[in-house]
Amino acid sequence: MTLYYINLDYETDIRFDNAKFLDYSEGCYETLTSSFLYEIEKLPPVDRFTVTSEEKRPDLISQKIYGSTQYWWLLMEYNNIIDINNIVNGTIFEYPDLIDLENIYFSLKAKEVVKS
Repeated sequence: MTLYYINLDYETDIRFDNAKFLDYSEGCYETLTSSFLYEIEKLPPVDRFTVTSEEKRPDLISQKIYGSTQYWWLLMEYNNIIDINNIVNGTIFEYPDLIDLENIYFSLKAKEVVKS
């Protein structure tokens, strides 16, 4: 299996846009070959967030945790939540440190540059 690192040709203002880290084929994103997701799964959680008024709104959870909505899909992946309907009051999200996510981002970017 070939791991997918990062798509440097994909232009966006959103640093952690999933299209940068996931291969898109046959009409869907392939999460199993993403080295980014493989690496974030290994990160220890730094804290927990309990859903109170953010039901079905991973974007709001991301905003409250990280100060930006762009991390919503990472929080879903990190917590193995596939469907936003599973985000109800009382759901607990664990989350990694933003600095650790940034370190993975730059390490993958460096690997992709070396491969070119």
